[in-house]
Amino acid sequence: MSLSKTSLRQVLTPDATLLKVLTTFSTLLITGIWLLLILGCKKDGSNDDPTSPDTPEFKIDLEISNRCRDAGGGSWFVDVSAHVHDFRGRPAPDSMLVDFGVIPDVAGIASARTGYPDNFTRGTGLALSTLVYMSGNTFDTVTITAEVPYQLGVEVSGEKEYVLPLSNGCLTLYTDRANHLFESEKDTARIKCWVMLKDGHYIAVNNAPIVFSTNRGRFHRYNHQTERYYQMNDSNSVKHTGWQPPTHPEDNEADGQATVYLIVTQQDVFLDPYTPEVVVQLNAKVEGYAGVRADPEFVFFLRRN
Repeated sequence: MSLSKTSLRQVLTPDATLLKVLTTFSTLLITGIWLLLILGCKKDGSNDDPTSPDTPEFKIDLEISNRCRDAGGGSWFVDVSAHVHDFRGRPAPDSMLVDFGVIPDVAGIASARTGYPDNFTRGTGLALSTLVYMSGNTFDTVTITAEVPYQLGVEVSGEKEYVLPLSNGCLTLYTDRANHLFESEKDTARIKCWVMLKDGHYIAVNNAPIVFSTNRGRFHRYNHQTERYYQMNDSNSVKHTGWQPPTHPEDNEADGQATVYLIVTQQDVFLDPYTPEVVVQLNAKVEGYAGVRADPEFVFFLRRN
């Protein structure tokens, strides 16, 4: 009996389902051998760390990039990696599933497998994923989690707290006047200063810590409930953008905005009795973001002789 080329090809070509089963079996076998080897070493104590008897057999180290990429539609990407290894630093085998998560549920992240998607990660125990979040959640604090599903009696997990970063921020500083004349030594000047913060999608960003600074006087915050001004800590004062109901319900700020008041007397501005005019500089920047600062504003103060 003879076989045609077509029949021979069908005999020699593996079924796709069979290939999938064999691949899955191989992955589980490699993972099982890796786990059994580590558990065996741990059981006989040959690789125990005497200074840490309770060291877990496995560990996940999370690394999160401090740079964002534009995801479009008012959202941003951040790269996340999980390094799965044993207590001696040996990497987990390729193809091990790592389930990523975010708490609270204000961002999204997908599961990944170790050793994928390229040669760079193979054999390293690294699983690479991408966090995606909306501009409106910038500066939210989240906990990123990673977990290897329960296998052979071993559960591996890790987590890391993370503040969703500002990307391509733009800060603008405003004042309600450019000059003030002191009529007398008892005269008080009240200069309203505020900033507007937007990200690279031109969306107003709340909960951003804004550092206000000046070379004269002190900043104050206004309480809309008591209708009074309260002096802030020092000449480098921090106020967050947007309305902050849990901590400062009295602020009544617009989205992306933070407002303070420079309240000074003649004695605060003029440090000697002879100078007729002083220029006061006002500055604002986003705390923790060296490159996000507003152009300074200047207020000219004069006094009558």
